[in-house]
Amino acid sequence: MTLIHLIVLFLCGFGLMNLISPKFGLLEKIGFSFPLAHGLVTLLMLPYDLLGIPITLTSLYIPQLLVIAFVGGWLFYKQQLPQAVRIQDWNKAKSFGFLSINLPWIFLMSILGYLLYVVIAKAMFWPTISFDSVAGYDFVGKMIAIEGKVNGSMFDPDLPFYSIRSGYPLYVPGGFGYAYLMGFDSSKITTVLLILSTVVMYYALLLNYVKHTMAALFTTLFITTTEYIAMSALSLSNVPHTFLAVAAVVTIFIWMDKRDHRYFWLGVIFMALNVWARSDGIVFIAGTGLSLLLFAYQEKKWKELIIFGAVSGAAFMIWQVYLSGTLGITNDGVFVDHLFWDGEKFDRMTDLIWRVITNTQFYGVAMIVIPIGILANFRTIHKQHYHLLIAILVSWLAYTALYYQMDNGGENFGYSLKSMINSSYKRGMFAIIGVLYFYVGISPMTQKLSQLIIEPGNPFKPKQ
Repeated sequence: MTLIHLIVLFLCGFGLMNLISPKFGLLEKIGFSFPLAHGLVTLLMLPYDLLGIPITLTSLYIPQLLVIAFVGGWLFYKQQLPQAVRIQDWNKAKSFGFLSINLPWIFLMSILGYLLYVVIAKAMFWPTISFDSVAGYDFVGKMIAIEGKVNGSMFDPDLPFYSIRSGYPLYVPGGFGYAYLMGFDSSKITTVLLILSTVVMYYALLLNYVKHTMAALFTTLFITTTEYIAMSALSLSNVPHTFLAVAAVVTIFIWMDKRDHRYFWLGVIFMALNVWARSDGIVFIAGTGLSLLLFAYQEKKWKELIIFGAVSGAAFMIWQVYLSGTLGITNDGVFVDHLFWDGEKFDRMTDLIWRVITNTQFYGVAMIVIPIGILANFRTIHKQHYHLLIAILVSWLAYTALYYQMDNGGENFGYSLKSMINSSYKRGMFAIIGVLYFYVGISPMTQKLSQLIIEPGNPFKPKQ
């Protein structure tokens, strides 16, 4: 039965992708389907909780089946069922066959395949042992599955036994809860599905700019980021959040670059889900929003900026209101509530960050390849893809500013600056690195370099 549940979940997400637009390529639909369906399921948990509707497998199953039936009927009525499953992505290779596949592509995909096998085997074999998950995400998921509600006994004001890790939005803990409702012994099936989706999503989005070999190269570079692949087998929120943040920033950029509105709507949805996984995902709203503001001023497309801000901002505010108003959890004591300047803290923080981002044990060759890629494109940096670079850099600065504003010595937040940089900040960099790799991968100099290493006439040759 668990396999049937996963198939229904996938078909629900696949239907939602076709509802946004049947024109998405098959790889894009496959890559986005599970994360999108998880988003629907966990979003439903909040109104269910507020309305007193039990959160059960049946109550979450019915909306999924309705989505599948509605989208299927709509596509049949519009005579678009063949378009819904077309293999558009591979058409870019023109003649995909054994003789067309070059050795670099085979080598890169073999690395990816082996790593994914190792991650899946490790995730499904070992129980949940990460403290943040045992005391937070996985724990909340178990309580949701057992009690059928979010605001359960763990948030009882007379006998509360929640922790700071229990106040995260529902995308991750709710997904874990749904895994238990489906009958899985471990919630790690959720992280496994999301890491697989990340690979397909990233590869498919790169195909909008490069051909298969370069898409395989930069997908491999991103996925093999040392700390990221190590964390992919754990039940933490950072790896799922990485999918959502990367998908949101990149698809919004593709819309700005290609004026294709299906990517705008996809980007808006995933930017909202980005803060439905982690509230600090608001930094990506800030960075992408500033980039959109510049774009709106240049192109006079103010409507899209307003929609982006309203939808993504609403997702953030809804959870904050529920957190404080219903669950009675506030962030008092975590952040300093006014602007301040502490030169000593700033110096210590920047030194710690530098030590983290330059550590090859954490990020492998990322901080070597990415700066070289940006510098190689310095002459055209103001002409091509600069909206994406603005979104990345502003998001990174905003993310860093959050850690500066933390009250590390406060009574309600006793974590030291060093421990936060070496743990939370380090893991939060996964999404930044993912989008930076995408920027370098689609840059003009990278594409020129690819023409030197991929033989002429090969169907995997990048676009001219």
